[in-house]
Amino acid sequence: ELQLLDVPIVAMTADAVTGVREKCLEVGMNDFMTKPLDTKNLYDMIQKYIEPESFIPNIQEKEVVKSKGVVIPDFEHIIVKDGLARVNQNSELYADLLSKFSHRYSNFTQDIADLISAPDDLKRYIHTLKGSAGNLGAMDLHKATMEIESNIANSNFEDLVKNYTPNLHAVLDEINDFIREQESEKSLIAPSNSEDIKTKEDIAEALADLKQLIEDDDLEAIDTLKTLLLENLDVELKTSLSQIMNVLDDFDFDAANELLNKI
Repeated sequence: ELQLLDVPIVAMTADAVTGVREKCLEVGMNDFMTKPLDTKNLYDMIQKYIEPESFIPNIQEKEVVKSKGVVIPDFEHIIVKDGLARVNQNSELYADLLSKFSHRYSNFTQDIADLISAPDDLKRYIHTLKGSAGNLGAMDLHKATMEIESNIANSNFEDLVKNYTPNLHAVLDEINDFIREQESEKSLIAPSNSEDIKTKEDIAEALADLKQLIEDDDLEAIDTLKTLLLENLDVELKTSLSQIMNVLDDFDFDAANELLNKI
């Protein structure tokens, strides 16, 4: 254990308020970073504590991941260039994060109502929303979420939420318009494939393959399920598979397997 005494510890937190950095240093951490993370700042921090000759990648010459063909439009309420910078310019990944954000927070008002009696869960929900907004580049929403987060225990919390909701909806509306355009384009260019799943036997085989991947905690299960969801499935099956996709997005393979066993 003694050989670990010199390992630098850097705190990472969404709390950028005065005093947090000092508290982190007081308990023995070496440095402090706030979310949302900036890729360059992260690498700069790593280089600060690692000898240059022992740090193999040259950050200044690090090759940027090329776009994988998804064109992200300019949004009014999201600074796209900031969001793309956090995913190393991977527009396909960024588009997926936009979709997940929309799905997770589309029922914000009901979610808040359900969580109002569970303060810890409510704090976690809003804290995650704040971080997600910042990572996407929705900085106005990020700042607004910071305000409601700091007032959770106050009597004016519900009024703040009412004022906040239009800001969230403005971001969600832009994202949802983008998602609809993407889905429309995919439907127009999707080629006819004689090998597409058509029969119950094919679907059963695909589900069996999916089950094996999930039981093996294999990340390929996510791509396999995405492909399966593109098929012309009945509404009940598609709904069940969408629920599985939701838990797989959080890498909860046990929950995914339980849901799959119910189909």
